[in-house]
Amino acid sequence: MIKGFFGEYECKLDDKNRLVLPARLKSEITSENNEEEITLILCKGFEPCLNLYLPSTWESVILEKMRQLDFYHSEHRALQRTFLGGSTEVSMDKTGRILLPRLMQKYALLEKDLLIVGVDQRIEIWNPDKYQEYILTGEQFSQAAHEYLTKPTIQPISKVFNISLQENQSKAVD
Repeated sequence: MIKGFFGEYECKLDDKNRLVLPARLKSEITSENNEEEITLILCKGFEPCLNLYLPSTWESVILEKMRQLDFYHSEHRALQRTFLGGSTEVSMDKTGRILLPRLMQKYALLEKDLLIVGVDQRIEIWNPDKYQEYILTGEQFSQAAHEYLTKPTIQPISKVFNISLQENQSKAVD
């Protein structure tokens, strides 16, 4: 089985503002943990959504980078304040329920109907109508895939310096 969170799932908040995670996502979370209650990290997303992380991912991906920021730099402090201040621990019970704090719901414009999206190392919790505004469709999707998935991570020197290797070779011969 592939590790990570994937897929889109329609869900609802219950009357007590709890979300029941889809079975596929719950099984991915519980495969790493056998406790009755599992602690997860819930934070505000960059878009109007909430992000849910396993503590191990939160520690290695987010906190490690946040701790490297310079306390004496005002923009770094603002980023830490915004990112970490907009985060909280939540518990997932054995049935997969998570209580979503009202302040977090308000930030993400969440109502009764939710869309849960698995995005590799995180789970995004969306208002379904808002989600549609933030996904790529049709030609945008194709162009983005071409731009970011077909090119090597390390740019060739000709791209970095915006030069043609053929021009330089012909100059060297002259």
